[in-house]
Order: sequence, then structure tokens, then C-alpha cells
Amino acid sequence: KDAARRMALPSLAAKGLRPLPAGAAELVLQQLLEGVPAGSYFENFKPFRNSACAVLRALETLENSLWSPHALRRAADGAFRDPAAPVRLGQLADLWDRLNRWKADRGLFSADDLLVEAGRPELEPAQRPEALFLYGFYDFTPAQRALVRRLISLAEECWAYLLWAEHDGEPSPGFEYAGPTVAWLQEVLGAAAAEPASGGAAGGEGS
Repeated sequence: KDAARRMALPSLAAKGLRPLPAGAAELVLQQLLEGVPAGSYFENFKPFRNSACAVLRALETLENSLWSPHALRRAADGAFRDPAAPVRLGQLADLWDRLNRWKADRGLFSADDLLVEAGRPELEPAQRPEALFLYGFYDFTPAQRALVRRLISLAEECWAYLLWAEHDGEPSPGFEYAGPTVAWLQEVLGAAAAEPASGGAAGGEGS
């Protein structure tokens, strides 16, 4: 989050945009849920006090996965075992669209908007990192991966350090969960293999 702020906050501020106040998105979604028409899937959410929070978390997960309301609508056109799924996805996309319009009309952006903005390849960052050091990260969302890839492209030196053990090129027992992240870091760093740190099985990637 700190890296995203340093990369993209000045750009958004120059456009006259401001951070979304804490809790505002949830309050807006609560109002939107209260106004859904009869028969909507989200009508069932009205009696529950935490319904807006649950919907907001779903939207944040989608945005961190680099989805958009338009992409969600297109996905709703696909084939599903549950015949009601396309309708639900379309209604969720509508709520998302209305929340985004509310933010745009007021010149506001969320922390997730900031993260996505910071990962855009065409963004000219306010600060270019001289060195990048990633420590202890075992998983990244698609939006975080886009930001890390962007940071790597800008930094003069890049290092990643995480606990890792392998045997004959395969994760050792207990380290399988980290395999996809290690492979991805090797790809973006241009490292042929993880290099063991001195004194143990911990591994690092560098370029």
C-alpha cells in the first residue's frame, strides 16, 4: 500500500481526486441495497446489518483480481450449472457500477483504486525506486502482481527473500504452497533459480 501511494497518489491528486473517507463505500452500498427492486437477488440481503460489508468485500476481491463491472457482465453471459447465476452476477455488476459512478461524481478513489492505478504500465510514477526488496511475501493478488512487476521494471536493483526449500527443482515437503509465487518471482526477476541464503534453507531471488 505504501508503494502504491508513492507511485500513484500524486497523479490522482493532480486530477483533483481525493481519498474516499473511511466507511463511505459501505454506507453507499447499504443505501443501494435498500433500494434494490423486489425480486432482486440482493433483496434478501436487506435484513442483515453486515450485508453491505459482505458485498463490498466481494467487490474489493474482484477489483484486486483486475476485474471490472463490464468484465463481470461478460462473464455472466457464460454457461453456469446454476441458471440463476448470470442474473446474480449482472445485479452485482450493477451495484458495482453505481458505486463507481458515485465515487467518480464526487472525485473520490479507494485504496483498491489506488493499487490498480499504481500498477498501470503507462503510469509515470512520482517516485522511481532505486532498489526494491520484497521480504516474506508468499502470495500476491493480480493487482499486487501488476504493481510488483511495474516496480521491478523501474528499480535499478531488485531482491526477493522468503523462506523456501527445494530438492531437484521441486518444492520440499511443506513448501508446496509457495511454489507458484517462487516461480513467478523467478520469471519477473529473470532469475534462473532460487539462491540459498547463507546458513540455512531460506532462499532469495535477485537481479
